[in-house]
Formats: sequence, C-alpha cells, structure tokens
Amino acid sequence: MSKPKPPEVNEENLRKVKSQEGPLKILKNIFENLEVMRKTEELPSNYINLEGIYAIFISLSYGFSPEEIKATYPKEWGVGGFAGYGSEITLPTALLVSLCNDWVKYHKPDCKNSFGEVLGIEGGGQGKSSAKKKLKTIIYHRNLAYRVEAQYYKRTETETISLKKIIKNIADQDGITTDTVEKAHRKYHKPFREELLDLEIIQ
Repeated sequence: MSKPKPPEVNEENLRKVKSQEGPLKILKNIFENLEVMRKTEELPSNYINLEGIYAIFISLSYGFSPEEIKATYPKEWGVGGFAGYGSEITLPTALLVSLCNDWVKYHKPDCKNSFGEVLGIEGGGQGKSSAKKKLKTIIYHRNLAYRVEAQYYKRTETETISLKKIIKNIADQDGITTDTVEKAHRKYHKPFREELLDLEIIQ
C-alpha cells in the first residue's frame, strides 16, 4: 500500500505570509491561542484574562497603537457587554500597571508564591503555581507540534523524510521521548494545519 501524499505547498503564498510576519502577527497568534485555551478550558478563564491584559499592556509600552492591537483580537473578544456598556471600557493606566507588574513577578522562574501572595492579598499555601506550570507545558507542546508541522511541509519532492522520522529527530534534539512529541503533535497540530489551508499555503 502506497503512503499518502502530503498536501502540496504553495510557495508563492508561503512567501507572502512570511513577508507579513512581525510583532503584531505574533500578538494575534498569542491572543488566538489564549482564546482556544479558554474554549477548551485548558486553563482557568481568569488566568487567561490576565495573560491577555498583560500582552495588551506590553504591546502598548512598545509603541503599538490601541487600534493596531485591537485589530489582532479574536472575533470572540468583540462581543458581549457589561452593565449597559459595549464590548470595551476604558480603565486608568495606573490601575493596570501595578497588576501587570505583579503578573511579571509571578511568572519569574524563581517565584515560589501564588499570584494571591504576589499581590499581597493572601498568605502562603500549597499548590501555588499549578496554572503557571500548566501554561508552560501547553506552550512547549504547541511549539513541538508547530516544529513537526513546519518540518513536514518543508519537504520537497526529493526529500522523503517521514512524519515518524521528523518526530524522532525533534525528540532527540530536545532530549525527550518520541511519545511526548507524538502526543503533542496529535493534540495541537490541527490549528496550524487549518491556518496553512486558510492561507492557501497547502492544498
């Protein structure tokens, strides 16, 4: 039985997409990944909310305008309202600065406190950083899936490296088991592949 032929790569569309890559494209991907994690309940909703607020705040500090940042939001963020307001409200910057600074402290690898402890609103306790560790694992596994997909579609007619071989190579590079890479790819490859199809990079 012959092996299934992988989708054809549209080189011209691929070059177009690469030429458009930049910080705002990365920000858009971050927001879309956060929204996926909200829908699948991989992380607590409020944890995702804080990640989104922090990403917006940092983007503003790097000089991007509110309009540029807003253009990267997932469509789901433009619906709903609160107390008669629309989908957006304006908050004083001073209120967000302290919150975002404490979020940075919480994310530092050497931080052993819960977010409530960093904020100064709760004492010590067990199970302090489960969400933080879970997010780190999710990001790493998504990256594994992306690397597998990227190498798979970089193949040419003369390169016949199999998906199984690509997975083994990445596992060897990172010093992890092939099972870890396989599971990560199986779980997270679909969004990358759908984006390639939407952009007509693969057919």
